[in-house]
Amino acid sequence: MTLIIDPQVAGIAGDMLLCSLVDMGADGSRIARGVTKAVSIMDGSAIGSIEFAGVTRCGVRATGLLLDIQEEAEPRTGAQLRSWIAQASGELGLSPAASSFALASVGALISAEARIHGQDPDSVHLHETAGADTVVDILGTAMALEDLHLEPASPSPGGQARAEMTTPTGASMLASLRPAYLEHYPTVQVDRVGYGAGTMEFDGFANVLKVVAGRRATETIQDTVHILETNVDDVSGELLGVTVERLMEAGARDVTVVPGLTKKGRPTNVITVICDHASADLLLGLLMEETGTLGVRVRTSRRVLSARQAGTADISIDGQGFTARYQVHGSSGRFKAESDDIRRVSSATGRSFGTTEELIRAQIRKILDERAVSGGVDSALVAYAAHAALGSDSAALTADYKTLSQDELDSARQVCSQIGIQHTVISYSELDDEGFVANDRDRCFHCRTQLGRRLQQFATEGLFQIVVDGTNLDDLGDFRPGIEALRGYHVRSPLLETGFAKSDVRAAAMEAGLAVHDRPSNSCLASRIPWGQRVTAGSLERIELGEDAVKRITGARTVRVRDIGGTARIELGADELALLSQDAKLEISRRLKSTGFSSVEFDPEGYRQGKANVMSG
Repeated sequence: MTLIIDPQVAGIAGDMLLCSLVDMGADGSRIARGVTKAVSIMDGSAIGSIEFAGVTRCGVRATGLLLDIQEEAEPRTGAQLRSWIAQASGELGLSPAASSFALASVGALISAEARIHGQDPDSVHLHETAGADTVVDILGTAMALEDLHLEPASPSPGGQARAEMTTPTGASMLASLRPAYLEHYPTVQVDRVGYGAGTMEFDGFANVLKVVAGRRATETIQDTVHILETNVDDVSGELLGVTVERLMEAGARDVTVVPGLTKKGRPTNVITVICDHASADLLLGLLMEETGTLGVRVRTSRRVLSARQAGTADISIDGQGFTARYQVHGSSGRFKAESDDIRRVSSATGRSFGTTEELIRAQIRKILDERAVSGGVDSALVAYAAHAALGSDSAALTADYKTLSQDELDSARQVCSQIGIQHTVISYSELDDEGFVANDRDRCFHCRTQLGRRLQQFATEGLFQIVVDGTNLDDLGDFRPGIEALRGYHVRSPLLETGFAKSDVRAAAMEAGLAVHDRPSNSCLASRIPWGQRVTAGSLERIELGEDAVKRITGARTVRVRDIGGTARIELGADELALLSQDAKLEISRRLKSTGFSSVEFDPEGYRQGKANVMSG
């Protein structure tokens, strides 16, 4: 899930970032308890009361922080503040990522103060930035980010400079998130929006920080370019050709010349140059010098590009070895060889440009011809084997459809990163297929048919020739119509073909050092819905939220939340049932009802594979 931090209206402060995340859905009660405990570690500080409350800023509803702190006014050093943050992170049981963020934030704050005052970071006196509110902001935000499972933030520009619009704590936390700077909002499917209120109120605009969480909807890249444009009507074709070459050599991204007509029927040529900001002035001067034009139109433009991945291929033609560059465009499967390399190889071999291009493309296809469908330990092992045998000639493919949980998608990304294999994610919704939504016994067949169709589309476009999945021997013991659907699209199962059962897969994955070797088996979220009950986006969402809540409350690894007509039936692994204490059950019931379930039941027998099929049958 992508997080966009938008300080365009009112800048950013530590409490605003914290409150915006609570407004988005982070557990405010848990955070309040945690930061109260953290502040109690500090010498001379205590929280009298803390509350996240709804407020309004210039007509915008937001969440604000009502904080009463009893604190002795005494100087504190950077070393003291860092020590308190570190101790509190440990006592609160923060994850490594959350602890790292908290320590990085306080470190950035201390370093900035030390540079300003010309003192050692450990001994510098921090004055107001060493107060308990700083600890609340930093550790509270760390807990909120941990609670929401959000990726590194990407801030947009801005801020109306009426007062101190960015506080030291806010700046240090933003810097510690190491966000990518965005000139434009990315294209995302918005999941949640949060508003965190600052303490001051201004006339004319709301003093709030806006955060947006969502999944990227398209594989695009956005930037801003400069466009230089002029009309010339008294230059030769040779001069135009030289001008284009020199502009490109000087750093233009692209140059086009389009013939046209002007007043009184006079012929003209429109020269358009696309460039970045740094080279705009140089190219402007060069354009005027080469053409003698009397004026150039200059403007900036937002540009949306398809995501591309560059690669190089070692190829052989007529016994000669060459290196050819290429680019793969998004997840569509299309790729293009670099024309300069085609021209170079064509010249060296004496073959025509067209023939050379066909030969180069055929060899690039072989480099991109094997992709493993990546998910759990089974397909992770297949991806590992493919990468071990083929190196950069292999890649992993994950289908991010509506019934794939965010946890599974994150796991796929992590294991592919560990393996070092190229990873591609394609996104679509099975809910567009009425056969799938109807949820009869062939639901999995409809799902895998959609996937197989997309894989075949990639294959016909020449990106790869072999597609493999992680089906193993044990999968044949359950009702799996989806396996037959993929067979119809020529998807092979090397684990099945070589006789690997689940135990063999786990043993091999452990020997390979894969982090997912003991990851519990999981299936798509739709498998939690009995046959005959329609699959909806709402039911899938509350199932995913419910399973995440149960895992957090109990610490269990194997969790299923069945949606049976709006009733949540909770299943834990048989060896984890003891984790369901009475207090845990009460908290689970409260959390799951808040996600939309009408009631909650607990299965005393626990989870076993294929149980949903028995229930539905």
